Amino acid sequence: MNGVNLSVLFLSVSTGVFIGVLVAAAVIFAALGAFVGYTIYKKNTEKKVGEAGERVRKIIGDAEAEAGQIKADAQAESRRALKEALLEAKEQDLKLRNEFERETKEKKAEIQKMEQRITQKEDALDKKTEALEQQKSNLLKQEEEIQKLQERHEVLQRRFDEEQMNIQNINRIGSRLEQLQQIKPEEIIPLLIEAGKYY
Repeated sequence: MNGVNLSVLFLSVSTGVFIGVLVAAAVIFAALGAFVGYTIYKKNTEKKVGEAGERVRKIIGDAEAEAGQIKADAQAESRRALKEALLEAKEQDLKLRNEFERETKEKKAEIQKMEQRITQKEDALDKKTEALEQQKSNLLKQEEEIQKLQERHEVLQRRFDEEQMNIQNINRIGSRLEQLQQIKPEEIIPLLIEAGKYY
């Protein structure tokens, strides 16, 4: 009975130890597996990180090279555009200068023509003024001559009137003398007295 119990106990202990060993072995293998897996994962991750870093460095290098090329192209394009802009500005400036000079010459020619026309008009006006002054002078002389002629005419008219009156008086005297010749001698004295009133 004790022997049976011992063997059963041994078997139970052996089975328990065996199971414990198995469990311990399983834990150890699991730990080893986890360690190996972690190590492999870490190496793979580091490899991937390294490859990614290399790719990133390559991308950055390519980007820097492309950026340098773009910068160089942009600088070249900027210099070309600046040269074109300067050339266009110079051409525009030359065009504006030529146009300004042409307009200035045209304006100067117009001003000279206007000055010539004004000078001609001034000369014509001066001539007209001189002619008017001459006409005025002539008119004044004519007026003076007319005034003198009128005065002379008035003098002559007065003389003529006086002569007419004298002629009339002479005619009256003549007619009186004719009458006197027909009158008697005694009537002559009163007639002479009457005739003396006209002198």
